Amino acid sequence: MNAVNSTRSASCQSTETAGQSPASGPSATRGQLPPAVGILASGYCKPSRLQPIDLMLDANEGVSVPADVLADMAAKAVGETSVRTYPSTQRLRVLLAEREGVPAEQLILAAGADDAINRLVAAALGPVPGSAAVLTTPTFEMIPRYIALFNGAAREIPWLEGALPLAELQRAIAGDVSTPPARLVVVVTPNNPTGAEASIAELEAVLAMCRTAGAVLCLDQAYAEFGDNDLTARFAREPGVVITRTLSKAWGLAGLRVGYAIGDPEILSRMIAVGQPYAAAGPSLNIAEQWLRRGEGTMRAFVRTVKHERASITELLRGLGLHVVESRANFVLVTLTDKPGRAVGSRAALVADMLASVGISVRCFSKPILLDKLRITLPGEAGQFARLCAALRQVLAPGGALPVACSTPEAAAAAWAQSWVSIGVLGAEAVGGAEGLLRAGAARVVSSSAQLAALAAEAAQ
Repeated sequence: MNAVNSTRSASCQSTETAGQSPASGPSATRGQLPPAVGILASGYCKPSRLQPIDLMLDANEGVSVPADVLADMAAKAVGETSVRTYPSTQRLRVLLAEREGVPAEQLILAAGADDAINRLVAAALGPVPGSAAVLTTPTFEMIPRYIALFNGAAREIPWLEGALPLAELQRAIAGDVSTPPARLVVVVTPNNPTGAEASIAELEAVLAMCRTAGAVLCLDQAYAEFGDNDLTARFAREPGVVITRTLSKAWGLAGLRVGYAIGDPEILSRMIAVGQPYAAAGPSLNIAEQWLRRGEGTMRAFVRTVKHERASITELLRGLGLHVVESRANFVLVTLTDKPGRAVGSRAALVADMLASVGISVRCFSKPILLDKLRITLPGEAGQFARLCAALRQVLAPGGALPVACSTPEAAAAAWAQSWVSIGVLGAEAVGGAEGLLRAGAARVVSSSAQLAALAAEAAQ
């Protein structure tokens, strides 16, 4: 099938491939930086689409703070003093420490959990270039980038679902006669992008491995509220352990960039030393404090809704014959097996394009282990969830309605408004070109209407 265009074109590469090799180019000249080990060729950039998207389910963002509450908190947070003076983290640190049941000296604030992880990598690996860090794969995509930035050696252990691979982790952490023990071990649980969750017993075994090797253990709990195991009570007071948390997910404050780390005070002091002195803005800290005091009920209701949606969408997708990883996060990871002879990931890309055609964005990947998979964030809202499920049935159910053929942007826009999947057709009567059709909402652009059935069959195979 000869597709003229598709929505796989994006304003930037997917973050799994962008910057996987060091910067390259001619030797440094005046006004240019030379290539540097550990500095990646390009920074983080979320893939974008041409179609109009009004239901973004590709970034695992959380609850929407009620507009009237947000306006009230913002008015209280933004004033002459909060804008003119450098911010203090003390009030929020104390509040979070009380909530987590730890002394305030066991908690530091950061600009999101990713900033906390970056600081920990710098503190653990920075002093000894070439030091090893052990992590599972696939996982939060910034972690390997941070390791590379500080000239570390990443030892990646595959973990897609099921039990944590303890034997493989043991070998990677311990090293051998030719490789030294690891200095840092990172476990994201519940894991992103799979949703898999490690048990407390498994993590106790990993901690014992770290103790033997002299490694620091980082437990990233960005999605803890959605899981079964809140690890703070068990691990926060263990020497050599740091737990990273965020207000970006369940609490719905991703735009504020507020996260924190709990754990070994000696390690936290080193993380402070390698970080910015004022990482989070004063108004962000103020709004976060207010929302922690006011938003507990809203957050917990959102988490309950997400857990219900997670069970429902897992049942729906499995009922359509698809494999879904058992998730304990606010998303599910689904595998879309390709037809024999088709490139790996072709079906996942097509399904993502078709969902975009009805205004829904989901996350697709370019990392080989994830090519045939989509990560779908759960909206936590009844109307949006019903819309998502209807779109999945339309696209994936065998024998469903064919996509609407559109030769003009106006026709594609009309289909988008009705939540109908559309395919642009570039024939003799086509108007607007391929890009115009895509921007109006077409999932793909093909050269003839005869290809519509083939596209629908591939998606719903």
